[in-house]
Amino acid sequence: MPIQIVNENAVIAARSFNPSIFTQLWLIKNGILQEADFTEQTMFSPVAVDLRTSKFHLLLIPERLQLTFSRDAINKELILSQVALAIVNKLPHTPYVALGYNIRAVFTSKNNGDCASRTKELLLGANNPFSNLFSEQDARYGFYCSKDFLGVRLKLDLKPSFEVDQNGNKTEFLVFDFNCHQDLREENKVAQINSFLATWTEVEKYCMEIMQVFEKKWNSL
Repeated sequence: MPIQIVNENAVIAARSFNPSIFTQLWLIKNGILQEADFTEQTMFSPVAVDLRTSKFHLLLIPERLQLTFSRDAINKELILSQVALAIVNKLPHTPYVALGYNIRAVFTSKNNGDCASRTKELLLGANNPFSNLFSEQDARYGFYCSKDFLGVRLKLDLKPSFEVDQNGNKTEFLVFDFNCHQDLREENKVAQINSFLATWTEVEKYCMEIMQVFEKKWNSL
């Protein structure tokens, strides 16, 4: 499949988390994790917690809690509820300030050689004032757009990129970076976080629909 999700995470920002609270004993005692969840890759320190399981990677530093899903994770909304949301509910007086989702996916065309020409046709129309300024063969194209969705701000940044394999073969692709962001109001912050984290499945589905619309138009050229 040309569209492939490569990274998905949820972030809760705060003026200051206290990483020293998050010991293995505290996480088990509060029912957030089980002893079997901890691996040799787990790190606890006064300034950071870095914990990796088969389902997710949890990074906690003073300015944010970040939960990144594993590639094969399923029921991601449940993971958010059992881990990120559980931590928030146990520490309601933490000065939370914002939260968001980040979804990164790559789109690779079946024909590696048409990436430049098709992105130009889709993204740089004749009425675009930069059309004549970026018409060279080596020019590449992307765009940014945003709108309100489910009461928060959904942003999409689309950029061209490439990778070179060990044999020197270059593959071009497009990177979709979705961000869903919400600044928290001063009142009822825990309730706002609860409400936001319950939207993961819907947000992920909508981002996929956007990429599928793009793919369908791409293939029709």
